[in-house]
Amino acid sequence: MKYFRLFANCKIVRGAKRSTLCDLYKGRIKIIPTLLDEVLCKLQEATITDTKIHFESAYDEGIDLYLNDLISDDWGFYTEEPHLFPDMSLEFHSHSLILNSILDWDDNSDYDFSESLRELEELGCENIQIRYYGQDVDVFGHRLISMLKNHNFTYVEFYFREISLHNKDLIGEFINSFLIQKFVVFDCEKTEEMISKEDSNKNLLAQIVYTKSSLSEESCGVIDSKWFYANINFYTEGIDHNTCLNRKVSVSREGFLKNCPSMKNSYGHRSKLSFKELINMEQFNRYWSISKSKVSTCRDCEFRLVCPDCRVFIQDEKDIFSKPAKCKYDPYTSTWS
Repeated sequence: MKYFRLFANCKIVRGAKRSTLCDLYKGRIKIIPTLLDEVLCKLQEATITDTKIHFESAYDEGIDLYLNDLISDDWGFYTEEPHLFPDMSLEFHSHSLILNSILDWDDNSDYDFSESLRELEELGCENIQIRYYGQDVDVFGHRLISMLKNHNFTYVEFYFREISLHNKDLIGEFINSFLIQKFVVFDCEKTEEMISKEDSNKNLLAQIVYTKSSLSEESCGVIDSKWFYANINFYTEGIDHNTCLNRKVSVSREGFLKNCPSMKNSYGHRSKLSFKELINMEQFNRYWSISKSKVSTCRDCEFRLVCPDCRVFIQDEKDIFSKPAKCKYDPYTSTWS
């Protein structure tokens, strides 16, 4: 008996009008019709022959064509022993008390930046985004590198304005430190591009993004297909958690603690409140479990498990489960406006 199986890392997400296949290893997303979604779901429990019978042999030729196409594109395979290929676990695991953080800083900031890095590392935070709003990134950048040398963060992003960069060779110097993996240069007058820096073995050292967009607390929350993430951690986290705010802490330029720098309300000042105290506050962590399956419209979207969320800029400020205001996609028509 012949079966068809999707590779365990290839997951189907059904939307209101169509579905997606998400390859969590290769980072691919393939849009498929709902009918193929139904066929593939049936194939996970039945032989190809029995599946065709289930659909009254109305789509026999189409099923063969689709399956051959999926196999040639490395989405699945034929087998006579499906029991040898168990499904992968979709449980999200992390021992970190904090997963992500954003630290904002300008020339008037006075909270203890070094102590903030120390406590974040102590709580297991691996990913940090540092946004510098000041006038001299050369000075702040060297100070930042000096502090990062004392820590072991997995992924560090550094945001700043082009006008604050006086030494054009500075980014290369920072890349050679191997402490920052992504640089985003805002308010660029002419350039809009992304550059990947690799070593001699083609291993990625860092990415540099030049954008004309402004560096601002108001600039986040944009939902766009270029920000889709098809990987195991993002996908599994999104099943039961909010992929933007789950176990995330932020410090504003003024030193106030928030879920996100764009939020108006804060929970206290960094000088008086530790991150550990913050994450144990019920009001603070109430956003963590707002998955896309609970959000209006998003729950019917085929991209919901690869798409980041925003709980700050929403269509109805009185409804915490409202659709992100900066999302221009309509899953009921499959169109972007």
